[in-house]
Amino acid sequence: MSDLTKLTLVLTRNTKYDFTKVLNIDEVEYQTDTITISEPYNVHFTNLDQSIVQEAMIQQLVKEMEDDEIFYEENVKRNNEKLNELRALSAPV
Repeated sequence: MSDLTKLTLVLTRNTKYDFTKVLNIDEVEYQTDTITISEPYNVHFTNLDQSIVQEAMIQQLVKEMEDDEIFYEENVKRNNEKLNELRALSAPV
């Protein structure tokens, strides 16, 4: 197995939905409503060991979960403050 993955990439533009995308040149002909807006560019990617990729994915997911937990705790705190404010209001007569 080679240490490099070689791809020829082009910048494309979808004319129907108005977005830009990088595609492997072999994929361009199968795209509908897409025009090529750049010259082909050869790119050599270094293959990473799968364990490195897996560890990076795990770390990213752990961080996302921590961020979600912080967001959740902030929302609970804010909602509790709103509840306390509502409870402190005098009841309508």
